Amino acid sequence: LTSSVLDGPDDPLLPWVSVSVDTLPEHWPALLLSALWANGLAGYISGTLLVLAVGLPAERLLGSRRFISAAAGTQIIGALAGIGFAAALRGVFEDWGRELSTDSFVGPVALVCGIAAAASAGMGTLWRRRVRLALFTLLVVLALYSGSLRDVMALAAAVAGGLVGPYLFGRRPQWPQSLVSSRREARVLMGLLVVATAVGPVLAALNV
Repeated sequence: LTSSVLDGPDDPLLPWVSVSVDTLPEHWPALLLSALWANGLAGYISGTLLVLAVGLPAERLLGSRRFISAAAGTQIIGALAGIGFAAALRGVFEDWGRELSTDSFVGPVALVCGIAAAASAGMGTLWRRRVRLALFTLLVVLALYSGSLRDVMALAAAVAGGLVGPYLFGRRPQWPQSLVSSRREARVLMGLLVVATAVGPVLAALNV
């Protein structure tokens, strides 16, 4: 309907569906609507596959209402955190701050990361550790190597999802007594850490 499937949204729609430093306060719906658009056909296809791959199992764990709450909440928090970080960074790291201030983002990446982190609270201890270690390691590496607005938003959304996830399942966050329970689990976690650390720079390079 908006003729944005092939090439992504353009003016005058773009300011209303893309997150940037200029989004607030005039174009505040973009905080949520940005997750529903992409930069082009490839973005729509990859975004849809990503949402299906993460969203379907996450909804089974969370239930529909908690799934929608987690999706909307982490998306908005991630967008606000990304905008706030970009604005604050201009007075500290001028080059990075200037780049973030001129950057804009559309896509479901932050929403998916927030959902994954929130849904992990409903997993067993072993899988929760594995999912969170791989997810947060990958996002931190992307933020350090690429540092785009999308990466900052995704990391912030995942942190928000990790914090609110336990409350969605009716309990308070609990710090584990031990990070690993066996040598086998330690090897699995170390393998995930190595893979996430290796994949991050590759994804960052592909997104340049």
